[in-house]
Amino acid sequence: RVLAEKNGQERMYPASMTKLMTLLLACESGIAMDTPYVFDKDMLDPLIAQGASRVGFEPEEMVTFEDLLYGSILSSGGDATAALAEVVDGDEASFAKHMNRRAQDLGMFDTHFVNASGLHDDEHYSTARDIALLLEKTLENATCREILSTSVYTTSRNSVHPNGMEIRSVVELRMQDYQPEQVKFQGGKTGFTDQAGYCLASFAEQGSDTYIVVVAGGEEKDAPTQDTQKLYDLLCGASEQNPEQD
Repeated sequence: RVLAEKNGQERMYPASMTKLMTLLLACESGIAMDTPYVFDKDMLDPLIAQGASRVGFEPEEMVTFEDLLYGSILSSGGDATAALAEVVDGDEASFAKHMNRRAQDLGMFDTHFVNASGLHDDEHYSTARDIALLLEKTLENATCREILSTSVYTTSRNSVHPNGMEIRSVVELRMQDYQPEQVKFQGGKTGFTDQAGYCLASFAEQGSDTYIVVVAGGEEKDAPTQDTQKLYDLLCGASEQNPEQD
């Protein structure tokens, strides 16, 4: 049920909120968590050139499918999402087609994906309402929900990182100064490009209820987190006072 909405069906660029779909498809693939993947320089160099956010995986580094899942969300790693696309569908172009088919299945009719990470492309777009729907469906997958709620994860040990890499949730770091009072904040996915502005899709719990807030187009880095805090407190307070309020 929609409690409040402003420009929810206006087309916008989702930036790294895109990775919610990447996570969902990867978790739905049935690929074993311990499946190995080896990074190569040819895949990493273009991401570096584009200024994509990365987990920090290096050429010739062998990681697990589980490492890629957590890296794509907690670190918003473009290296992890590119690898997931390759493992699931062979290449990113095929994975993007998969993303669009799944978006249609979910009823995301105002969304079109071009890549697995959310790097800007004029034809890569969505709406706040569609992203909210995507997050809702993603949370129905137990593995996705666990990853989106995780604060810290250590990658598997390998020759490049003998002790693994400790990665922390970007969402939690952003929200640490803006904790809602009315609900228990659980997690979500940030996003930023010059064209998209600062974005945040998140979820919180109050008793047996789950609330989802999507904000996009922020001009300042803290704008989405500040607005998210205010919206959770406002919406939860309003819903308690007037359950029929939309």
